[in-house]
Amino acid sequence: MNKKGAIGLTVAALATGAALGILFAPASGRKTRKRIARRGRDAREKLNELLEEGKALFGKMRQEADESAERAKTALRNGANETAKAAREAAAAARS
Repeated sequence: MNKKGAIGLTVAALATGAALGILFAPASGRKTRKRIARRGRDAREKLNELLEEGKALFGKMRQEADESAERAKTALRNGANETAKAAREAAAAARS
């Protein structure tokens, strides 16, 4: 299972466990609804935090990929230039 799936499964399991614990705990309906609402807000805040972390990680990974692509382009250009230079030198040597 990938990291994203594991995090989602963990959050879902925690939310489900918390909701079941509240529902089966001895309390009035009003208190139970307040607890469920509070836990729902807490879970939503945690999910938003995880989403922000994911966005930041994605941005960092994208930047690193862009930088790697730029390095690869530069290396290919340099290799092509060196190959062309070697070919010209070989052609000049063959003519003389």
